[in-house]
Amino acid sequence: LIQRRAEARRNYYQNTEYATEIELIDLEIENLEANNKLLKEGKTAKLQLNQRRKQKLQQYLNSAFEGNVSEYAQASTESE
Repeated sequence: LIQRRAEARRNYYQNTEYATEIELIDLEIENLEANNKLLKEGKTAKLQLNQRRKQKLQQYLNSAFEGNVSEYAQASTESE
């Protein structure tokens, strides 16, 4: 659809300044769409990373109530 619209404009406004402006606007729109896609992907990746961090932290805290953390503490004091 975008290509057809661009072709129609080119045919109608062939050697005018308006056609050049429209092409620049179309390029800017495509660039903005690509940037928006990258931002969404980045936000999704960040959310997933934060989710994994929270899960690991929760597992560590849960293990503290099971007595497993004392094993970590003993291992660290023994190395000193």
